[in-house]
Amino acid sequence: MNDKEMHKRFDDSVGMFSDWRKKGPVYELPFGTLYGNDVKNLICAGRCNP
Repeated sequence: MNDKEMHKRFDDSVGMFSDWRKKGPVYELPFGTLYGNDVKNLICAGRCNP
């Protein structure tokens, strides 16, 4: 995600996240970002551990 998607609403949003390095920016997570077209039946989720 980049600054153009900050505070932008997505119809297929499944959650929200922020940039843990700085205060302020909040992003919605579109469902389409969790899967790809190359591998069938694969969906990804995770978190960043500092």
